[in-house]
Amino acid sequence: MSKLSTITDTALERVLELAGQASDGLKHGGSSAADWLKTGAAIGALKTGGKVATKAVRRHPGTAVAIAALGVGVLGYAVYRKRRKAQEAAQQQAGNYRLADRPQGPLDDAADLDG
Repeated sequence: MSKLSTITDTALERVLELAGQASDGLKHGGSSAADWLKTGAAIGALKTGGKVATKAVRRHPGTAVAIAALGVGVLGYAVYRKRRKAQEAAQQQAGNYRLADRPQGPLDDAADLDG
């Protein structure tokens, strides 16, 4: 064997040993490693998305303004619908009451005397 192949074999064994240690570490600390991996992927996607958005705005500023105005309009409409639904629910809730809580009128008192 040549001196180069001996060094290469030793380096290969060392690399395989380190890879085994790393995989054991990931197996035992898997949940935290998975969380770090997800976090890193999310940060990478955020950076890439930011770069793409910046390039698009630089190339088409008028379109970017129109999209922003559309987004504000959609957001405003969503707030309007949510408030309207809340008002309808409040009106409906105000009309619901128990029989014991209903107001007694003169006809109700007369019906009790007949029975």
